[in-house]
Amino acid sequence: NIALNKGRVGISRDSIKGDYNYAFIADYFSSESKSSNSKPMEVTVKSLDIDQVDITYDDYRKGYNEYGMDYDHLGFKNVVLHANEFESDGESFAFNLEKLSAREKCGIVLHRLKARCLIGYRGILLSNVRINTSRSSVYAQRFNMRMTGLSDVRSFEDSVTFDAMIDSSEVSMVDVSYFAPALKGMYQKVYLRAGLHQKVKNLKINDIDLRTGERTILRGDLLLPDFN
Repeated sequence: NIALNKGRVGISRDSIKGDYNYAFIADYFSSESKSSNSKPMEVTVKSLDIDQVDITYDDYRKGYNEYGMDYDHLGFKNVVLHANEFESDGESFAFNLEKLSAREKCGIVLHRLKARCLIGYRGILLSNVRINTSRSSVYAQRFNMRMTGLSDVRSFEDSVTFDAMIDSSEVSMVDVSYFAPALKGMYQKVYLRAGLHQKVKNLKINDIDLRTGERTILRGDLLLPDFN
């Protein structure tokens, strides 16, 4: 079991060479001479509990975004995470996420994320999803973000492919715009049930039942254009 309470975790990359600030620790524990008979150390995690921890990540080789999630400069406040039932096949790992909550410096406030998670070379795959932010409530049978590698999140709109089935949910376009800055300025709340496919820039929405405002109702299939 791993637990961390009321702390701060800061990860950064040097502005010149891109070295991580923890590189000296990895160097200290690395062996100068490697034996061909040695086996890699196996670590088994049963549960992970984090309470009221601040987490930052900064790549000082990169500039800063003016709006939305900046994946090169992240800042999470008051992170709470409770996870268990970890499994791994060496290329990916799965676990039950009982609760994740945090406030990110871009403005989004996550009250609770609960799901069964699989993270690996195929992307981030979530099932039995419940997401509650300060503006939105989302429920989904599955919410998969398929990628060729986790680095694809840095170009979220262009690289991440959705495969999601959303049940009756209330979504604020403000929350969506944090991840897709092209949607900045849209403040509507949308009530929907739908399937999401393809990338944000050409998002395909199947079997949509969408309601917004006082009288707007939309049912059918949609293919959203590249708003840029």
